[in-house]
Amino acid sequence: YFKKWKDYYFNVPKPNQLEIQDSLAEQKTNDNGETEWTLNLDSLEKSIYRMNIDSEVFETEGGKSVKTQLSQLISNQDYFLGFKAAQGSVSDFSFIKKSDKASLDIITVNSKLEPVASKDIEVTMVEKKPTSILTRLPNDTYAYQTVHKENVLKTFKLNVNAKNTLLKLDTETVGEFILIFKDSDKTELNRLVYNVVG
Repeated sequence: YFKKWKDYYFNVPKPNQLEIQDSLAEQKTNDNGETEWTLNLDSLEKSIYRMNIDSEVFETEGGKSVKTQLSQLISNQDYFLGFKAAQGSVSDFSFIKKSDKASLDIITVNSKLEPVASKDIEVTMVEKKPTSILTRLPNDTYAYQTVHKENVLKTFKLNVNAKNTLLKLDTETVGEFILIFKDSDKTELNRLVYNVVG
């Protein structure tokens, strides 16, 4: 989460976490103890990444050194989407009673973490249903195993204003559901899994 928006959940799900390690060439600092490196980030796909830099600085004479670490989020996305339970809504989305009031308070923020208006966010509602299938086991016997099948129920557009936007969740049908938020380039911004029980 971002400290400024600590009540909101920000997430960019990645099927495979990408880890790249690179060594930067040695450089001399200027009189203020500063130096610059050019990082090649063009090969990274659109997402959010955490960059960690470990550095060690040596004195010109004497060889004494100081080590430091820097951690920074970097992204080429125009904005990030976060949500929290709206006021008056249930707060535990893993267990919502049928017909209970459940709503999201949604916000989008830019790279400076300032709220911005965002248009045409694609929201896809998916139902996750358990299904039993007959499976052949390694010992040549058969057994029923439960797999989860995902069915798209609907897709709609959402505009988020610069303050916040409320999105009511459908709680009239029992089941497990996923809301997937994507920008106009189909980049996934966030997702919510929620369960409605009878």
